Amino acid sequence: MCEVTGLTVRYGPSVVLDIPALRVYTGEILALIGPNGSGKSTLLRVLGLLQQPSSGEVRFRGTPIDFRRSTLAWRRRVVTIFQEPLLCNTTVFRNVSLGLRLRSVPRQTIPSRVEAWLHRLGIRQFSDRQVKTLSGGEAQRVNLARAFVLEPDAFLLDEPFAALDPPTRRDLLRDLHHLLRETEVTTIFATHDLADVMSLADRVAVMLGGRLVQLDTPARVLKVPVTEGVAAFVRSEAEERVHPSP
Repeated sequence: MCEVTGLTVRYGPSVVLDIPALRVYTGEILALIGPNGSGKSTLLRVLGLLQQPSSGEVRFRGTPIDFRRSTLAWRRRVVTIFQEPLLCNTTVFRNVSLGLRLRSVPRQTIPSRVEAWLHRLGIRQFSDRQVKTLSGGEAQRVNLARAFVLEPDAFLLDEPFAALDPPTRRDLLRDLHHLLRETEVTTIFATHDLADVMSLADRVAVMLGGRLVQLDTPARVLKVPVTEGVAAFVRSEAEERVHPSP
């Protein structure tokens, strides 16, 4: 689905991302884990064509992306979901239909597509509600419905459930896992939570200091970390899960 080679991002003299090579396969769910500042969000912005790399190449379905020209056509094939839902101040229905309307989808087909995804995400009863009246979990379900209804080639998720309480997070993860497997949409998501990794990911990429340090199955990363840095990060996250900070 997508591939990067020789990818770097620099802020002045500082190299914040240095990925010699990475391939993400069609239908795969890849988790990005690492401490704050490890480069996860920067990598997602580059893959979402929201940030131009300092050097290197990004390919989608074998086609290299020219960041010097308009990337709108490619960006429309990728949906990025952030921690904050970033919903418009209107109804749930109009939020979910927004992307379809912006893409000039035939008006008569929009209601059925929107209603189908509202139903699948368990928020059909909120169709006429103003989004400002929703809880955090409900708002994030609207955000997911707005993404799924576009039928993208790939999802990029930047810790979308980090601010939710554990029961809400658990329910959303369960439903998201089911929908991703059903639709087979290629997904790359950044997270701190090892439970997310174990429940969703086919592979996990461990990032430290802007570099991709280990790329393997979740089980092997947890059981056979390749460096002491990976082992220390995995250990600290596991301890945080057992003994969360107050």
